[in-house]
Amino acid sequence: CGIALCQKLKISGKPLGQLYVNRAQARARLEQHELALQDAEAGLLEDTENGRGFWRAASSAMSLERYDHCAALCMRGIKVLGDSAALEGMLEEARSRMDQTEISTATEFAKNAEEATSVNAVAEELSQRAVSLLQSYQREANNEVLQRAVKLFQATLQEDPQNEEALIGLGEILDAGMGDIPKNQDAAKKLWLQAVNHGSQRAQVKLCLQGLDLFAQAARKAVTARSDS
Repeated sequence: CGIALCQKLKISGKPLGQLYVNRAQARARLEQHELALQDAEAGLLEDTENGRGFWRAASSAMSLERYDHCAALCMRGIKVLGDSAALEGMLEEARSRMDQTEISTATEFAKNAEEATSVNAVAEELSQRAVSLLQSYQREANNEVLQRAVKLFQATLQEDPQNEEALIGLGEILDAGMGDIPKNQDAAKKLWLQAVNHGSQRAQVKLCLQGLDLFAQAARKAVTARSDS
C-alpha cells in the first residue's frame, strides 16, 4: 500500500501523515475504530497540523468510549489549529459523557479546558502514549511502533523538557540501541542526568546500571587485550 511504499522509500512528513489519516477514515467506515485511532495518531506524528487527523483520532476515541482520550485529542487539536467548531463540539460531547469514576487526571482533561491545554497536561498525555507504545515494542519488536514511541517522547520533551517518563524512556531506547535506533549511551546518559537533576530516583538507578555495564565492557576488553598479547 501507499504507506508501505513511503516507508520503503523513507518518505515521511505530510505525505505519509495524509496516507495514515486516509486509511484511518477507511477503517472507521468499517467500524475498525481501534485501528482507525492508531492510524490517525500515526498521521499526527508525521504532520502535527493535520486538522482531519485530530478530528479522526478524536472521533475514533469517542467511538471506543475513551472520552478522556477524546477530550485530550480535542484540546491538543484546538491548541495547534486555533478555533475549531468541530473539535470544540466533540470536546463538549466527550465532557457530557465522561464518567465520574474515571481517573482524576483524565477527568480534569474533560472538565477543565484551561488545565487540559496547559503544557504539563499535554506532555503527560503524550508521554503516557509513548510509554504504552514502548511497552508494546518490548513485548513484540515492531520498528514502526518503536518509531512512533520515539516521536511521541520527542514531542513530549518539546512540551515539557523535564518530563521524567520521556527522559527515561528515550534514554532506554538510545542506551540499548533498540530496533533501527543507533546505540548512543552518551546521549542516554545526558537524558538521565537531566532527569536526576530534577529529582528522579529512577534515572539515578539507570545511570548506576549503565555505569556497571560500561565497567564490565571495559574489563572484558582488557582481558581480551591481555589474551591477544
